[in-house]
Amino acid sequence: MHQWKYNGQKNQRWKFVRVGTVGYDCLYKIVSVNSSTGRVVDVFKGGASNNLNVALYQYKGSSNQQFALKRNPCGSYAILTGCSNFKSSLTVQSKSCTQGANVMQYSYNKTHNDEWYLEPVSRNKNYGIDYSNRNSENSIQTVYPYIKNGDCTNYVSQCLVSSGVHYQGNWYMYKKNNNNLKFDCKEVDKLNASWQVSSPSPWISAKYFASHWSSVVYYASNTGSELHNNLKCLNSRFGIGDVVQYGTLNLWGGFQPEHTMYITGRSGNELLVSYHSNDKKNKSLNTMVGDYPNKMFRFYDFI
Repeated sequence: MHQWKYNGQKNQRWKFVRVGTVGYDCLYKIVSVNSSTGRVVDVFKGGASNNLNVALYQYKGSSNQQFALKRNPCGSYAILTGCSNFKSSLTVQSKSCTQGANVMQYSYNKTHNDEWYLEPVSRNKNYGIDYSNRNSENSIQTVYPYIKNGDCTNYVSQCLVSSGVHYQGNWYMYKKNNNNLKFDCKEVDKLNASWQVSSPSPWISAKYFASHWSSVVYYASNTGSELHNNLKCLNSRFGIGDVVQYGTLNLWGGFQPEHTMYITGRSGNELLVSYHSNDKKNKSLNTMVGDYPNKMFRFYDFI
């Protein structure tokens, strides 16, 4: 097995099927959706040694085909191997970020190459909210950059991917190396040195996020004063797991977004949003529209 850029094909989809328990944890076989005969992830020869290769094989019920998931605080998982007594994990060889890098068994070290994010195939807003709650006020994930003073759209894009909105068109973010995990929004050289994004990028730019998603999903716009005076309008169509931006209109009526936020909760009749740049968790959107009566608020329906 090896790592590869997302392409949406069946050979990148997996089913975690429960086959038992180990201690307080569930035990899984990992079934390839691409296999017509139900082949599963298999540690070659079933030993506990480091550097053992990983491949697909018919399920036999042996420990080298059984795995436990260890959840990390940031939301990622370690995939621990039964044949190592759960002391080793599925690991990308040599900490490589390149396409074609080998996946093998190696002692679990809590490093970038032995932690995995599991994205749902179909949309599930609960996974996006969970990711947001873990990373909204103190971003501890390392699969994406943290862009100081300009992270709002990057953060919302991460939440959407975690909820099952998959890479498409120019909306993507790939890691080249682990050298620049945090940097200022003005340090474009660090972005280009360690990350692959389109130019311009709807993943990190509020402006191009609006351009991309306005042609893909349903959206609606109202001023802050309109929303403040009609809270039913605010709550009727959009909800948890959707996205909202605020900004201004130019002379030709074009929307110019200034900030991107993720709708993460509801308290009574109030929608709550979380966002980065000035990191906040579950802030009242109803209060915000009152604070910015002349701003244009655009809502995107991802549910």
